[in-house]
Amino acid sequence: MILEFDPCGIPLSEWEDKQAHIEAALNITIAKIFWRNGKKIICVYAVPAKDDFAEILPWKEEYLSSRNFTLVLGESMIGTVTVSLTRTPHILLGGSAGSGKSVLLKLMLMQALKKGANVYIADFKGGVDFPPIWHQKCRMCFEEQDLLDLLSKLADELQHCKELFSMIGCQYSAGSNQEQYGLLHLRQGG
Repeated sequence: MILEFDPCGIPLSEWEDKQAHIEAALNITIAKIFWRNGKKIICVYAVPAKDDFAEILPWKEEYLSSRNFTLVLGESMIGTVTVSLTRTPHILLGGSAGSGKSVLLKLMLMQALKKGANVYIADFKGGVDFPPIWHQKCRMCFEEQDLLDLLSKLADELQHCKELFSMIGCQYSAGSNQEQYGLLHLRQGG
């Protein structure tokens, strides 16, 4: 749907800053907000909130993002649905049985593998949900002690990277240098 508003002197940047409030008040999901008719009308492209994500988001190989650390979840009515691991480094998947959590997880992990990332999977069911190719391409942990050992190794590696950044006078902080750390991490293959 296209909604048109008299801006009443409110600049476009204010409309964009208040996008979440507009979405909540009108029960819509906004795809974009822009000026129309020489800054006389604010145009809002949106879909009803209940319709923004289809039950099934189609995914094709050509959706794979060329941007570092950006994973494509599928196509919705408002465009490509992505998640940037640079901005959102932690993701929790929730849903009822059969809702597609495992499928979405595998889709995200597959894209991470295609981007050259090292993928670690903790699966205390013994990896039964992952075909043999996953066992070859990923580091699988099935036992608690194996996971604790891996996490300790990764923490040591992170500390080492922080020390390297410090030696060259570069501060490591989540967000600003996270993508650079990831690139360094991928280049070193560690």
